[in-house]
Amino acid sequence: MKNSAQKIYQRHQYIERLLQEATESKLSVHDLANLCQVSLMTIRRDLSTLETMGIVTRFHGFVRLNNNYKFNDNASMNSAIEKIKTSIANMAANFIKSNDTVFINTSSTALYTLTALFNKPVNIITNNLRIHEQILLHEHHIVKKPYAKLLTKIS
Repeated sequence: MKNSAQKIYQRHQYIERLLQEATESKLSVHDLANLCQVSLMTIRRDLSTLETMGIVTRFHGFVRLNNNYKFNDNASMNSAIEKIKTSIANMAANFIKSNDTVFINTSSTALYTLTALFNKPVNIITNNLRIHEQILLHEHHIVKKPYAKLLTKIS
């Protein structure tokens, strides 16, 4: 029986909440299926979707909530849109190879991409002071210290 998109979305939110409350932010697939009152096939499909969005990481028999899938920002944001942007950022980061040079612009999705790149040796060029500040704040996560060259318009 097909579920409505709203019901699936609510179940995804419930899975997130369960993982946030769980010890070490992880639960077994069987426990999640029982708690959500769905089949193993349904919970695996849900977890696959959440993994694609960068929210969880699946392991054999269990799943763990990713610690850094949400960027800590004071601006209020629609959580569904935030998750989509995080997912796009994680996918974009997968295309960037070690030692690549990338330009990160001023968009919020680009800022999420920066978070996904913290453990990858890359060079970063930006025209955004906020991006530059994030690099400086997270230097201890950066394998190869990227240079954040601020491009300024001289008039």
